[in-house]
This record gives sequence, C-alpha cells and structure tokens, in this order.
Amino acid sequence: MPRRAAKRPITAERVEQALDTLAEIMAAAGASANLMVPVWKRLEAEHSRLRDEEDVVAAALARVRQLTDRREARSA
Repeated sequence: MPRRAAKRPITAERVEQALDTLAEIMAAAGASANLMVPVWKRLEAEHSRLRDEEDVVAAALARVRQLTDRREARSA
C-alpha cells in the first residue's frame, strides 16, 4: 500500500492563498463566477474562524506572560 503524503494543517495563511486563487478564477470566469460564490463564502467563514482561534491563542499566551511577570515581581 503506497504511503500518503503528510497533510499540511489548514491555516489562515493557506485559506488566504485559496481565496486569492479563487478570486483569480472568478475574475476569469465571467458570468459563471456566481457558481463559485458558495465556495468563496465557505473559505471566508473558515478564514474568519481560524483568525479568531489565532487571536484567542495569542491572548492566552499574552496572559501567561503577564501572570509570569507578576509572579516574578512578587517574588523579587
């Protein structure tokens, strides 16, 4: 059985690249571009969700840094 290539994780950056590619395809599609609207909406929703997750993780990491700084200040 052949090995499958490792799947790359879906990231906001990859979704942005997909949106760029889809925008070019839609621009070239003329009147058929409206057929791709559901795909566009799905990619935009996924992009928004991924950005939100990144923001939450960044906020959590910032909070841990602040907590560490406060603990170090108290023990000094």
